[in-house]
Amino acid sequence: MTYDEQTLLETRCSGCESILSVTADTLAAGAGLVQCGECDTVFNAAWNLVEQIPTPTQARSLHCLLYTS
Repeated sequence: MTYDEQTLLETRCSGCESILSVTADTLAAGAGLVQCGECDTVFNAAWNLVEQIPTPTQARSLHCLLYTS
């Protein structure tokens, strides 16, 4: 899976379990390391990415693409 530099990704803090939004640029700039704004833990965000479930609108669009071809 590839991401453009501005795509928002979600990662889970290994210290407090908070969900943080990051971009691919942010991950690349710090070799994946970010600091949680809630508990100040520095962790590897790339290792803790959260799978994002599409919104109903996105899922419907994907369904249409898959089944109308």
